[in-house]
Amino acid sequence: MTTKIREPRILVDDLPAEHLGELEFLWDQRDSMMRSGDHLGSHLASIERRLEANACGLEVAPRIALPVLEEAVAGPETSLAAAAAWWLAERTTLKHLEGSM
Repeated sequence: MTTKIREPRILVDDLPAEHLGELEFLWDQRDSMMRSGDHLGSHLASIERRLEANACGLEVAPRIALPVLEEAVAGPETSLAAAAAWWLAERTTLKHLEGSM
C-alpha cells in the first residue's frame, strides 16, 4: 500500500504574501538608507541581494502572487504599494527585454 502525500497548499498560498512583506521591509530600509545618505556600499548591496531573492520568491507561485501584488498596489499602505509596484515594474521590464532579444 502506498501513501499519497498531499501538497502543502497552505504554505504555497501564503508564500507570496510573506515575500511581499519582506520586500516591503527591505524597500523601507533601502529607502531610509538612500535618503539619509548614510549607506555603506556593502550594506546596500546586501539589501539589494535580499530584495532580489524575495522578488524571485514571488515568482514561485505566479497565479497566487499576481492578485496579492495587484491588491497591494491598490491598497492604502504606501510602502507595501511601492514594493509591489517595484516588483511589477521590474518584472514587466525584464520580460519585455527578454522578449525583444
